[in-house]
Amino acid sequence: MRRSLLSCFTPILTMWLSLSVAFGSEQESMLQMQHQVEQRVLSLVKPYDPSALVFARVYLKTESKVLPGTPFFAKDLTVQSEMGLSSISRALVIIMSQKKPFSQTVLDTAKGVLEAEKIPVVFQVDELPAELRPAEKTDLKEGLENTEIWREGVDQLRHVYRVLLGLAVVALIAAIIADLTRRNNSALLKLLEDGISKMTSVENTSMTREPSSVKVAPTSAREDLGREARGDEWAQYPEETLEACLADCYWCYRDSYAHFIWKQLTAQRKKQLIARIPFLTDYVNHFSLLSQSNEGWIDDIAYLDPIPTHQLSNEDLAQTLKKQPSLYGMLSRMRQAALPLEVHERIMLSRLPTHGVAAEKISLGAASASALRPLRKRLQLEIRSDEQERSLLSFSPFSLEIAEDVPSLGWLLQVPEEARTQILERFSARDLASAWVAPAEILSQIERFVPEKKMEVVRSYVSSRPGSRTAPVYLEIHRTVIEILRGMPKSEQVQLSGGLKRVQAA
Repeated sequence: MRRSLLSCFTPILTMWLSLSVAFGSEQESMLQMQHQVEQRVLSLVKPYDPSALVFARVYLKTESKVLPGTPFFAKDLTVQSEMGLSSISRALVIIMSQKKPFSQTVLDTAKGVLEAEKIPVVFQVDELPAELRPAEKTDLKEGLENTEIWREGVDQLRHVYRVLLGLAVVALIAAIIADLTRRNNSALLKLLEDGISKMTSVENTSMTREPSSVKVAPTSAREDLGREARGDEWAQYPEETLEACLADCYWCYRDSYAHFIWKQLTAQRKKQLIARIPFLTDYVNHFSLLSQSNEGWIDDIAYLDPIPTHQLSNEDLAQTLKKQPSLYGMLSRMRQAALPLEVHERIMLSRLPTHGVAAEKISLGAASASALRPLRKRLQLEIRSDEQERSLLSFSPFSLEIAEDVPSLGWLLQVPEEARTQILERFSARDLASAWVAPAEILSQIERFVPEKKMEVVRSYVSSRPGSRTAPVYLEIHRTVIEILRGMPKSEQVQLSGGLKRVQAA
């Protein structure tokens, strides 16, 4: 009798244990899928609202069937054969944002991305609680700035004290030397002269230090580091990868990144690339006068087996994709981002498979070359006096190309006032002093955007060592200003240019 009962319940117990194990696995899979959905949506929402939070709830596909070996019928069982994003029957995505109203374009884009994975989705947008919003600027920052200014003032006083003490010692030794000279004590005289020479050398070294936040290594050290970096890191990239990346930089106007890549290569690699890319010589002459920027595109997986697009502009490549859309997935992220395509076109192209396109790659390589980019000749002008700078800033009409080619603090007056304040507060008083050089009327206007206490420290530094137009901070300010000007409408540039002329007239 006992055996009979045990044999009856054994299948039920076995099924119950298997369902328990399956339930635990199902919960883990659901959490993973919820996390994947949240990350997909968050990657699209973050650029629009960096403080936004995203939560997802997914519901899995279910089925009903008879439990094997039992007379029982189970309903709403999860479909175990599809434990992936394809097993989601629907998803609820909650977005908590401080943007009111929330962008419908962002929601439509996120919905399109999820539906590309065959995930029906419903969005719910709630207001982000005040307790979760980023803290606003308080008096703490101002207190820290005052503390920094105080410390810089103390450092300046210590430096002045050391200089005065050194001068006093030198004067005392000079008096002793004069007395010894009268006594014709040549041996002791030589000893004291050697000591003075060493003290003067040390003092001159301390007076010519670089700004605190911008350190410049000796030329030989920089060259050694450059050779080491080129040998260890950039030798791994084949010529096809470098060729494809530099060509993409050319067509996508990533000139600063092209300049960075070029600086990492040996002379032999440069010579090989010039032989492979017809337009590279003119392009190098173009970007050599621009700043460098490491944007990291070279590690894109598309460059491991690049398709031959180096002769096609973005416009011609977009037309080619209409005939060969499966090539889109094989393009680099740099090219994909720069193509003149609508949002719905990008979504549709991203859904296409990328396998089996060898014939299309061959036909792409045989396509006719696009017209080359018009590369303007850069202005070779070095400002050596305030009068030259006044002439440059009074040039009419305002030319962004001239502003790009010739650094000047005067271009700060071309950007909105809020941007001027943000640029100047990035640097310490010592660093600003290293770059504090311009006509007096220009500097008087720029001073208005620096806190008065900090400005006093800047003036103190400048009085002991004038600024330089070749200082790293000077060039960094110029680079930042040009980036802002590039993003401004031309009408706003002209309007601010009129304000600059009024400053010069005053």
